[in-house]
Amino acid sequence: MHDEKHKQIVRQVVEAVNGNQYGDVIGRLISPQVIYRHNDKAGGANEWVTDIRDSRIAFPDSHLTIVSQTLEGDRLITCYQFTGTHTGPWGEIPPTGKRVEITGVVTTRLENDMIAELDEQVDEVVLAQQLGLADEPPGL
Repeated sequence: MHDEKHKQIVRQVVEAVNGNQYGDVIGRLISPQVIYRHNDKAGGANEWVTDIRDSRIAFPDSHLTIVSQTLEGDRLITCYQFTGTHTGPWGEIPPTGKRVEITGVVTTRLENDMIAELDEQVDEVVLAQQLGLADEPPGL
């Protein structure tokens, strides 16, 4: 039953992000002391909220779709698809107007029925290519 609860908590976080209610999940679904890692950077709850907010500004029509969820010990591995149109600034990158579709993987661990650890990996090279900011790799 704990397995299903873990999956449901992650699904609720995804629903909150999709509904632009992501700030409401800290302290309810995500621990205020969460250990958050995104590719090569690390932080906590504030960094997670900032990353989601910045993403929503850059891709206001963004949508996350869970593709699969697999439990390995106390870790839940969630594969997702991110789609959105780059119509807002993203850091120093001006809007490109391009639509993107990328995949990502989030590994989470629960403590006291909240996400205590969240490790996200996104293929930023593919994202840069879809935005026209990096060359496509040469064909094989």
